[in-house]
Amino acid sequence: MSVARIGLIDLDGVLRASTGAARVRELLDEQRREFQREFAAREAALQEAERKLVAQREVLDEAEFARQLAEFEASVTQIQKEIQYRREAIDVAFQDAQSRLRDLAIQIVTDLAQEKKLDLVLVRESALIFLPSLNLSDEVLRRLDERTKNARIEVTVSPVGTDQ
Repeated sequence: MSVARIGLIDLDGVLRASTGAARVRELLDEQRREFQREFAAREAALQEAERKLVAQREVLDEAEFARQLAEFEASVTQIQKEIQYRREAIDVAFQDAQSRLRDLAIQIVTDLAQEKKLDLVLVRESALIFLPSLNLSDEVLRRLDERTKNARIEVTVSPVGTDQ
């Protein structure tokens, strides 16, 4: 078997430079900011509830104080679970979007290899020395940006306890 025509691709570089990846990062950054705003407000409410509970410690009988303390601690635990869940959901959404972009880029490389009748396409990191004309990265980036320019990228994080 002989390999006559070779191409190279800097796949990671293409993905970092793509407008689709930039939009994904922007959307996820907005999700993170929204998440932080929401939980900052809830944290402030918890701190206020804690202050009220501490202030009532001398007024309430021991059983009632213990009951309210248990409710407060349950609320704190629930919010901690929600924070962890939302962080994981945002990370999963980012990984999923990146994976879809990578799959699309690989499909574009495959199409380009067929068009150019290439026998082999290597990841650029695999080659130490090569002719610049073998590098497919710019064309792949152009096509990836073209294919994703009108794509709607939505990132949603489901509330705790619901299916995504």
